[in-house]
Amino acid sequence: MNQSTFLRKEKKYLITPDQQNRLMSLAGERLVPAEYPDSLVVSLYLDSPDFSMIRRSIEAGNEGLAYKEKLRIRCYGTPDEDSPVFFEVKKKFLGTVSKRRIVTDLAAMDAYLQKGLLPQQSQIMSELDYTMRRNGLPRPVMLIAYNRQAYKDTGSAALRVTFDRSIRFRTDDLDPRLGTAGKRILPPGTVLMEVKAPGFMPLWLAKAIDSCGISPASFSKAGEALRIMNEEKRTEETRCKHYSLQSYREVSLSPDTLSACSAPLPAALS
Repeated sequence: MNQSTFLRKEKKYLITPDQQNRLMSLAGERLVPAEYPDSLVVSLYLDSPDFSMIRRSIEAGNEGLAYKEKLRIRCYGTPDEDSPVFFEVKKKFLGTVSKRRIVTDLAAMDAYLQKGLLPQQSQIMSELDYTMRRNGLPRPVMLIAYNRQAYKDTGSAALRVTFDRSIRFRTDDLDPRLGTAGKRILPPGTVLMEVKAPGFMPLWLAKAIDSCGISPASFSKAGEALRIMNEEKRTEETRCKHYSLQSYREVSLSPDTLSACSAPLPAALS
């Protein structure tokens, strides 16, 4: 987990627990638990108040554009003040994912976000700071957490397959030290599988995935969280409009209102 630079292909799939079990059975001894096989992943996304970076990433995917990027602070488990955290930028260009990150702690990240004090002097930190400034110095806007199972290929340690469950998010109480409670992004019984490889997926894994009836999915945790937020906002706006119209009708057609409308005008106004 301490690696500072990644360059790889990633494919995502939305599957069921039964499909996961079948795939692992077909993989046999090819997939074994990774160095950290079970982990709680907590990511704090940095963005503008209107989620402009996440929106651009969604639009880029919808329009088939080449470039996306995200800034986030990531930790494993619920951290304390001195727990190691990763400050990273994740970019996707023409289907290839690159990740550049540093290891620091929450106290240093707080100082950076509030006062601009760099957590460290390094080339990668300079790149991260440049990306922050280019995007208008974004701030924490969304926390996403999930439980991950991770496996690696015995034939190629660079190939990883992960399964994420209980993916949840929140947009308030954004301090990761406050736990990982949040609203579900995926329905119960849905698992996000990701295949991460430095190049093409090995043939044995592609055949196993196909045998399980698993198809690729276009999916972004932050993008899906934003979609849920927008949907809830539209539902609330519709409810408020319906309530306002209903209240208006009730007031307009109440007996007192009808009586007042049918009463003769005062002499001074007639």
